[in-house]
Amino acid sequence: MDITTEVLIVGAGPAGLTAALLLKRLGVAVECVEKHPGISSMPKARGIHARAVEILRTLDVENNMRAAELIIAPRFDMRADLPSAPTREVTTGGAALTEVSPCEGIAISQDVFEGVLRDRAAVVGVPLHLGTELLSYEVTDSGVKATLLDRTSGSTLTATCRYVIGADGWRSRVRECMGAVPEGPDDLGSNRVVCFRADLTQWMPDPPPAMILLTATQGILLRTHADHRWVMVWPLEEGDPGNALDRVRLSLGLPTLHPEVISDWLWTAAAQLTDRFADGPIFLVGDAAHRVPPAGATGISSAMADTHNLTWKLAAMLQGWGGPGLLSSYESERRPVAKVTTEATRELWRLRETPGSAAIDLRMLDMGYVYGSPDSLIDGLAGPYIPTARAGSRAPHAWLDGGRGRSTLDLLGPGFAVLTTAAGRVWESAAPTVAAQTGVPLSVSLLESQAFADVYELSGGQAVLIRPDGHIASRLQAEEEPARAAEILTGALAEATGARP
Repeated sequence: MDITTEVLIVGAGPAGLTAALLLKRLGVAVECVEKHPGISSMPKARGIHARAVEILRTLDVENNMRAAELIIAPRFDMRADLPSAPTREVTTGGAALTEVSPCEGIAISQDVFEGVLRDRAAVVGVPLHLGTELLSYEVTDSGVKATLLDRTSGSTLTATCRYVIGADGWRSRVRECMGAVPEGPDDLGSNRVVCFRADLTQWMPDPPPAMILLTATQGILLRTHADHRWVMVWPLEEGDPGNALDRVRLSLGLPTLHPEVISDWLWTAAAQLTDRFADGPIFLVGDAAHRVPPAGATGISSAMADTHNLTWKLAAMLQGWGGPGLLSSYESERRPVAKVTTEATRELWRLRETPGSAAIDLRMLDMGYVYGSPDSLIDGLAGPYIPTARAGSRAPHAWLDGGRGRSTLDLLGPGFAVLTTAAGRVWESAAPTVAAQTGVPLSVSLLESQAFADVYELSGGQAVLIRPDGHIASRLQAEEEPARAAEILTGALAEATGARP
């Protein structure tokens, strides 16, 4: 059957499914097409950062993801081979990093991650058309008309929508139809990847490290599933043993081991940025827009950040409260961030055999960028990341109950939010009038938490206006008159929603 919807998403990987769930939460009609009939069994990515988990938290799927996560130690070990003692250990996470977010990153193989998101999409009623491929699209006066192929029956169907999101990976058909061009190196070195199953418990601490560099063969070993599945990755070199079983045994230093080889393939790392992220009603997210090497595990997290930025803007336009300048801000905000991430992960990939040698704080890539700043970062990649409540930054986390239950981030979205102190009742008085006049969904929270006031640097009746994607739109100075407060709030919303340059 033909499809009629407000937003058509092409691709049902992490980016596409996250976009679908966010749009559904925002009250937008959305349908998703995926050319593959099922989820790839290859683990692909194996981790998401805390900022991405914050997005999952807003979608009420964090607990589901936690239930499926892989238990590993936040550490990078170096050893000659598996029986040898570690020669170096580098901490990559843990309790010292948790106070900047109510969420910690999650180690989870991409196939498991996608499965959890698909289950959630089914629960909330997102139509998912598997085995359905985009052939072409035509931009019309009212939106987009796309031609799709049902790969099972061979028949074509038409999708009519207002907007298209290309979340179809680095071989993106949407990007190809746009005529957009990936720029940057597409060959940072070929690698051999072998997935295998073997019980390595006796050579591992419990839980095992996140990653082990086996220096004798430059193999990288990663646990991917709880059922003793692992991945080994080596730089492809002449003389590489043709037999995968022999290669695994050699790198592990376990010549009598009998692992079950599940898959064996070649893969090439790349660091590319597409020359544009949008063309009228067509938008690119994730790998379709920026392709990064796996060093730093930024791929899924940055893709989810793309969708978080884009989806509320599409909802604003569809619901009538977005201004003419809003949609263009997707590319102007996300592309500079993607450029920095692409360059930083390229450097991390270059130095992957010497962990800790690159002066890059992954929290800066995850949370440290500031929309609207010249370089999209706060003070450079070296970090450390320090939460800030300046305009354009991610709204900081603070516990509201002095414990570990409710965070300031739980007060944000799906519309705009005003957070203020108990002295800021004028904003609460002004908000209903402003929301009625502008059509912008708006909530106000008066907080007595001193931790909140401190991290947001607020006193008296000062407030912050926060966008649906959790970034601070503006800081509002204390005001006593409701009429004046309404005027200030209306102006701040006009700027944030693209109604005023």
